[in-house]
Amino acid sequence: MKTVAVVAWREIVEHRVFLLAALAALAVTLVVPLFPAFLGWSATDVREVLMWSMALGFTWLSAVFLGASMVTGTVAAGRFGFFLARPAGSAAIWFGKLLGVLAVVLTCQVVVVGPAVMASELKEIDLGLDELVLSGLIVIVPLLLVLLAHAVATVWRGGTAWVVVDVVAFAVAVALGWISIGPLLRVGAEYAAVVVGLLLVGGLAVSTVVAGVVQIVAGRGDGRRQHRVFSSVMWPTLVSASVAAAGFSIWLTHPSAEDLVGFDELAVHPAGEWIAVSGPARGRLDVETGFALDLNGRSSFRLGSGPAWAGGSRTLFSADGRVAAWRVRDGHAWRIRYADLNALQDGAADSPILLESGRRLVLSPAGDRLAAIEGDTLVVSELASGDLAGAARIPDPWFPRDSVAHYFVERDRARVLVLIDIAGDEAPSLKALEFDIADRTLTETGTVADAGYWFAATIDSDRDRLLLRTTSAGGEHTYRYVDGRTLEPVGWSAGRELGSPVRMLADGRLLRRVDEGDASWLERLTPDGEIDARIRLPGTVRSVVIGAEPTTAAVAVAVSDREDSDRERGDWLLRLIDLESGEIRELGHGLPATPFIWDVLHTPLPAGSAAARLFLGEGNSLLLWNPVTGRMEPVVRGRG
Repeated sequence: MKTVAVVAWREIVEHRVFLLAALAALAVTLVVPLFPAFLGWSATDVREVLMWSMALGFTWLSAVFLGASMVTGTVAAGRFGFFLARPAGSAAIWFGKLLGVLAVVLTCQVVVVGPAVMASELKEIDLGLDELVLSGLIVIVPLLLVLLAHAVATVWRGGTAWVVVDVVAFAVAVALGWISIGPLLRVGAEYAAVVVGLLLVGGLAVSTVVAGVVQIVAGRGDGRRQHRVFSSVMWPTLVSASVAAAGFSIWLTHPSAEDLVGFDELAVHPAGEWIAVSGPARGRLDVETGFALDLNGRSSFRLGSGPAWAGGSRTLFSADGRVAAWRVRDGHAWRIRYADLNALQDGAADSPILLESGRRLVLSPAGDRLAAIEGDTLVVSELASGDLAGAARIPDPWFPRDSVAHYFVERDRARVLVLIDIAGDEAPSLKALEFDIADRTLTETGTVADAGYWFAATIDSDRDRLLLRTTSAGGEHTYRYVDGRTLEPVGWSAGRELGSPVRMLADGRLLRRVDEGDASWLERLTPDGEIDARIRLPGTVRSVVIGAEPTTAAVAVAVSDREDSDRERGDWLLRLIDLESGEIRELGHGLPATPFIWDVLHTPLPAGSAAARLFLGEGNSLLLWNPVTGRMEPVVRGRG
C-alpha cells in the first residue's frame, strides 16, 4: 500500500500543472460575473453556469489527457523502466498511477467548484439533477474517461495487428450493449435501463482495470507487447460482462405469469374465459408485463412488457371471443399485434396498422376490423391487411381524452358516443352518432341534453339497449335505461332516473341498491321496470359494490359500514346473494373485480363464467373463487 501511495504522489507532483490550470478556471468563474449586464443574467446565475462548465468540461478534458499519458506516454518516452527498476509490484505501479491521476482530476474539480459555491448567494446548486446523476457526472465519468483514454492510447501506440481484434471486439461489445439497453428503452422501463447501463459501465471499468494490471505485469516496458496483453485480457472480460448484461435484460423482459405480484390493467374476454392482465413482476424493477390468461385451463401467453404497455389501451377481445389484439410501442407510434385464441400454437401476428395514440381501440364482432379514435377522427381498418375500411370526422368533443367512446353494432356499422359542449353555461350534451362503414357516412341519431361531464354505458346487444351512467361535475351519478341508437329512455325508466348504483345482469335485467331509512335493499328489475326480486342487505351498510354473477342465480356484492371505503381497505365484506331464494353466503374480505375490469363501454359477463368469479384481494392480488371448494385461488399473487 505504501508503494501505491508513493507512485500516486509522484503522479500528482508530475501533473501539478493541471492544478494551476484549475486555479485559472476558478478565477474566471469568480471574475466574469462581476461584469455588469452579462447577457442579462444575475451574477449568481453566471457564476453557477461557468462553475459547472469549467468544472465538468475542464475536468473531463484533463481526464482524457492524463489517462492517455498515464502508462503509454511514459513508455513512449522511455521512462517506464524507472518504475520497473523500483522494488514495486506491477499491480502497485498500475493502481498508484491510476489513483494519482484520479486525485489530480478530482482535486481540479474541487478547486473550481468549492470556492465558487462558497461565493454563491444561494449556497446551493440546483441543476435539476438527482444526487445519483450528479455523483456520476462528478466521479464516475472522469474515472471512465481516464480508463477509456488509457485503452485508446494503448491500442493507438501499440501499432500491432491486434488492432483488427480491437475493432471487431469493440463492435461486438457495442452491439451487446444495445441489445441489453435498447429493448428496455423501447418499452419505457427507464430505471431498468439505467441499472443495466450501470452494469455495462461496471464491466467496462473492471475489464479495463484488470487488463491494465496484466498489461504491466506481462508487457513490462514494451509498448507492442503491452498492447497484445491488454487486448487479450480486456475484450474477453468486457464481452463476457456484456453477454451477462444482455442475459439480465432478457430475463427482465421475459417473466412468466407466475411472477406477477399485482396488476395495473385488467381486460376480460366476452365469454369470461380469458383475461388480459398487466403489472409488475417479481425482481423485474420497473418492467411491467402483460399476459393473457385462460382462467379455465390456466394457460397463458405473454403480450408485451413495460410501463408503456400497461399505461396504454386495454387488450381487446372480439365479441365472438376468438381474436385478441393489443398495441405495442414502435418508436413514437403504436402498432397492433393480434392472435387467434383458438390457435395460440401459431403465435401472434403483427398488423400493418400504425397509430399515433391508439386510444379507444375496438374490434369488430368477428375480430377482422379495428376501429380507433385518432385525434378527432374515427378510423376503421382491416386488421390483417391494414387497409382503410372507412373514416369519419367526429364533432369536437368537450373534453377529448375521456369524452369519446365507440363500439361496433355489426361489421359494417359502428356507433360513437361523444360529449359536446353546445352552450358554455350548461353541461355538455351526449350525442349518439352512427357510422355506416360501407357508405362512409356519419349520422347523428340521438342526444341527451345536459348529460354531465363523464359517461359510461353497459351494452345489451341483444335488445340494442344501454344502461347509461352520466356524472356531474360534483361526482353525482345519474343512470338511464335508453335505446342504443336514439338514447331515448325506454321501458319503465321513461321520464325518471334510476337510483345508484345500478348494474345490468347477464340476462338484461337490472340490479340496483335502494336505501330505506337505515336499511339497504337490492332490487332486481325487468327491462320493463317490474321488480321481480327484493333482498335486504344485513347489518349496517354505508358502501356497496355490485359485481357480476359467479353462479347462474347469484350476484357478488361487497359491502362496508364505512362511507369512505376504497379499494385498498380491508373492510369490504364479500357476499354471494342468491336472487331467487334470498340466501346470503359469506365469501370473506375483498371486492368484485368486474367494476375495475369494465371500460367506458362494456357488456355484462355471462353468469357463472370464470371471469365473473374474479375478486380483488389484499396486496393488489387477483383471486378466482372456486364454487366447488368455496376457496379463493390466486390468479395473480399480490405484494407481500
